Amino acid sequence: MLATRGDQKNLSDALTASLFAAEKVEIQRRSDKTIADLMASLIKGNENMIAATGDQSKVTSAMDKIGGAIDAVVTEMKEAGKKAPAQLNVASAPIAIPSWVYMRTADATLKDSYSRNLITPSGGSLTVITGSGTQDLIESMLVWDPELVTCNFEGSDKKKYTGPTRLVSLEKGKLFVPCESVEDCDRVALACVVPKIPAGVSALVTLTWNGNPTKTLKYEGVPKSNTVYSAEYLSGWSMITVGSKKFPQAKGVGFSSSKTYHCKYYSQTTKSSVYNLPATYVDSNTLHCDQPLMMDAKNPIAKEYEASTSSFFAVGVALMSGKDAVAVEKPKAFPGKAGKALDLRFRVSDMMCTDGVKQPYEIGVDCGKSACNKYCPPLNLAKGAACDRKEDCRGDCKGGKCTFQPASCSEIFAGDSSMKSGLYDLVIDRKYSKNRGDNDLYGSFKAYCDVSYNRQTGFKGAWTLVQTIASNQHWNNYYNAMNQNNDYRPDLGKQWAANNKNRAARLGLEKWNSIFKHSLGVVMTRYANNQANYQFTDVYATPEKNQHIYDSDHKCGDRSGLDIARAYRKRDDASMGYCFHLGQKKPQQQLHLWGHMASAVQI
Repeated sequence: MLATRGDQKNLSDALTASLFAAEKVEIQRRSDKTIADLMASLIKGNENMIAATGDQSKVTSAMDKIGGAIDAVVTEMKEAGKKAPAQLNVASAPIAIPSWVYMRTADATLKDSYSRNLITPSGGSLTVITGSGTQDLIESMLVWDPELVTCNFEGSDKKKYTGPTRLVSLEKGKLFVPCESVEDCDRVALACVVPKIPAGVSALVTLTWNGNPTKTLKYEGVPKSNTVYSAEYLSGWSMITVGSKKFPQAKGVGFSSSKTYHCKYYSQTTKSSVYNLPATYVDSNTLHCDQPLMMDAKNPIAKEYEASTSSFFAVGVALMSGKDAVAVEKPKAFPGKAGKALDLRFRVSDMMCTDGVKQPYEIGVDCGKSACNKYCPPLNLAKGAACDRKEDCRGDCKGGKCTFQPASCSEIFAGDSSMKSGLYDLVIDRKYSKNRGDNDLYGSFKAYCDVSYNRQTGFKGAWTLVQTIASNQHWNNYYNAMNQNNDYRPDLGKQWAANNKNRAARLGLEKWNSIFKHSLGVVMTRYANNQANYQFTDVYATPEKNQHIYDSDHKCGDRSGLDIARAYRKRDDASMGYCFHLGQKKPQQQLHLWGHMASAVQI
C-alpha cells in the first residue's frame, strides 16, 4: 500500500520503525548476527513494494535510508551488548531469574560427605553453584561481570562476609578450572570466590542478583546444605613412595599455599631433640615432608641416633605452621566423624635409606649394612672411607675403614691426580679373570707409573709399565720362550726409573693380568726408542660408557678367552697383539720395528 502511493519517506520511516520494534524484542535474547539476519529478511520482504514505484532513483534513495537505519540499529545493539549486565532490566527479560540447589568447594578432595562444604580460612577457594536456569543465564550474557551476583556468607560469629562470582569449567579434564569468559569453556558454571573467614566459623551462603531490580536468588536445595565450614586441621599421616624416595605425607583440611608449614621431627626416645624441615604445599588437603632428613652434625637427633645401639631407633613427625602446631581434629561444632590425628612414628632407616642422598652413616647412597641392612654394590672407595666389606674398597676393608691397596697406577691416580711419575707399590689380584669388584688381593711389588707421556692420546691418568724389549731383540727369541708365568728381570720398574730402558724385561702373567683388570682396559705399545707420538693402542673396553671388559654389565661375549699377558708375547696362534671387538679376537699383524719398545696399561 505504501509502495503504490509512492511515498518513499513514509516507506522508509515505517521500515525503520519496524526494525527498531524488532530490536526491542530481540536485544534481550539474540546476538548481533541474529538481529542482522532478521533485518536482512525484512528488507527482502519489502523489495517488491519498493520496486513498484518504478522510479529507480527513488528506490536507491529509499534503500540508502534503510541501510542507514540498519547501521544505526546494529550500532545501538552493539553498544547495548557492551553495557554492564547489571544495568540490564532482568525483570523484563524473557529468561527467568534462576534458582540454585547445590554447592560444593572446588578443591575439596576428602571423601567425607560434608567435606564438599569445607573452605580454607585464608580464602580464595571456589564454591561452585549449580541449579535450575543457571546455565541459560550465563550463556545469555555476552560478558560476565563478577559483581553481577554477590555471594553472601552469614557467619556463626555474627559477622557478614561477601565475595564476587566467577565462571569455572565443567568440562572433563578441566573441572572447576576458571574461565575468563563464557567463550573460553564449552560448559561453564557459577562459582563464589570465598573470602577470608576465621577457622572454626560456619557460614550460611545466599546469592544476590545485583541487576535492576536487586533480587535474592532462591535456594531450593537440602536445608543447611548451603552452609560452608572454615577449618584448618590435620586428619592423618602416611609414609608414601614417589619414585625411589620415601617420605611422610600429611592429609588434612584448609591448607593454604600462602602459609608456611614445616615438619617437626623429634626423637621418640627423649622427645627433646627436635629438627624442623620445610613442608611442600601440594593442595588444600595435602602437604609433603619430602626434604631429606639428614642425620648430620646440624641435626640434634643425630647425636641420639649415633649413641643408640638399636636398629629400631624411631623418630616422630608433627605438622607446624609458624610456631604453632596445626590442629589435629575438626571443630566439634562441625559435622562429620570426630577423631584426632596422631603424629607419624617411623624408624630412621625407613626414610634415611630411601631418600636418594648419601647419609653420613651410609656406605653409599641408600645402602650400607649397618645403616640400611643391605650391602652396597662394589664402590671402589679410597683409603679411609667407611666400608662394610672389601667390595666397597679399592683395596681391603679393615675395622670398618678402607685400606688403600692399589693394584695399578690407575687406582693411585684416581685417589691422587697430583701424583708424579716414579716407582710405587702395587698389590696383586689373584682373581684377575673375574669381574671387577670380585677381588682377592695379596703381596706387594714395585712398579713404574708414568703420568707424563703423550697426554695428547686423550687417556688422562697413569700408565703402568709391564714389559720392555731391547732394540737388538726380535719377538721370536729366548725372551718369549722363557717361563711366561714368572717375572723376567723383576727389577723392570727400577731399571726404567734409572733410565735403563733398552733392555728386555717383563712382569709375570699374574701381575700383568691383575694390572689390566684394575685399569680402564687400554694397552699402549710404544716404539722408536719411546719417542712421543710413536705408539699404537688396543682398547679392551667401552670407554665412552666407562666400562671395562671385566665389568659384569659389559656385553663382550668372549672375555673368558682373554689372557692379556699372553696376548702380548710370541705364541703359535698370535703374534704381538690380541684385539677384541665385541668379543671377537683379531690377531694383529707381526710388526718389524727398530728401536727398543715398551708396553704399558693405563686407566
